[in-house]
Amino acid sequence: MFPVRFPQSVVDAERTRLGRSGFDGQMQQRPSAAEGEIFRRGHLQLLPLDQLPACTEVLISLDTAFSTKTTADYSAAVVLGKHARGFTILDVVRGRWGFPELVKVTQQLAEEWQPTAVLIESKASGQSLVQELQQNSSLPIKAIEVASDKISRAAATTPTWEANRVYAATGSVWLDDFESELYAFPKAPNDDQTDAFTQAILFSIQARPGAGLLQWYSEQLAAPKVEEPSAQPTRAQNFWDAATARGAVVRGL
Repeated sequence: MFPVRFPQSVVDAERTRLGRSGFDGQMQQRPSAAEGEIFRRGHLQLLPLDQLPACTEVLISLDTAFSTKTTADYSAAVVLGKHARGFTILDVVRGRWGFPELVKVTQQLAEEWQPTAVLIESKASGQSLVQELQQNSSLPIKAIEVASDKISRAAATTPTWEANRVYAATGSVWLDDFESELYAFPKAPNDDQTDAFTQAILFSIQARPGAGLLQWYSEQLAAPKVEEPSAQPTRAQNFWDAATARGAVVRGL
């Protein structure tokens, strides 16, 4: 827009100096890249509900913050299904809940999805939830010890993401908010949904006995793409009822 002062050679030099993310923020006045920061657009596989791969396991992954203040961080839960082609995001919920409400939300989600594991980061807020549910429920609670920062954890999941191994149902009520946060991460105002999502993916990759990250990524790249409609996700006859009922029950707290 000002070629006398900023000819193409200067623009190209600034793009190299600042990098893609820095250039978008400084020169384009866009806090995050339109195509996505760490998670790039175009890789999430959106399919009609009845064409999603059938899931063999279900995880519930939580990122917790105990506060009902409008300025506080959100708590978020991502329900992730595992299958031969990768993963399906079955549901995402988030809210500003006090501790009793968060316990109730977690129990309701577990009742509906029957998870093989409920993942909770064992940090200040998560420790209380881990202890409460381990002592007063029969849920398969897994306390997650975190040894790296959020950006590093997210970056470790991008090979699976860029291999087009993450699926979701078109028209899901949570999809717009989830994608907006994911693509803007780590520059998004909130990162609770992203943290819960990457926690579930990393747990699935690292929890496979005898299989390392490189083997997992190789298997995912070699897995066949969706070519024809397949069975509905886990608990097919209850999937849609659970997805809609959860919206009425959990969000109505």
